[in-house]
Amino acid sequence: RDIEEIERRWGVDADVEHLAPSAARDEAFKQRLATYFRQSASPGAAGALIRMSTQIDVRAVLPTISVPTLILHGEDDNNTFISNSKELYQALRHRGVITQFVHYPREGHGFHEPKHLLDQRRRTVEWMDRFLQGQSGATSR
Repeated sequence: RDIEEIERRWGVDADVEHLAPSAARDEAFKQRLATYFRQSASPGAAGALIRMSTQIDVRAVLPTISVPTLILHGEDDNNTFISNSKELYQALRHRGVITQFVHYPREGHGFHEPKHLLDQRRRTVEWMDRFLQGQSGATSR
């Protein structure tokens, strides 16, 4: 969908087929997502954020990234190509940055499947515990 259409339908119709293909038939999820969108930003702010996001390219700042990086990506993500995340992962590893890349089958830009949500949360908490609390023994994966 183009950005103008997204702005027109913001908070009314969540494009679940695009964002979270595994939840495309879940009407309750569609309603929750539409409500979340409506409460999180105005249509104009959402359009501005989408326009800005399409112009971001992290390759220029890769040499400055030195913090441990956890990359979680849905294989069916239509907003950010999985190849971009794989490229980021390889570039960080090449530079010796501690990084981990996890991909989830059937997931889009947001995760929906309960086992994937649990895994995402577990990994994130473990990552934060490990690196934000200064735990040692970190290795690249």
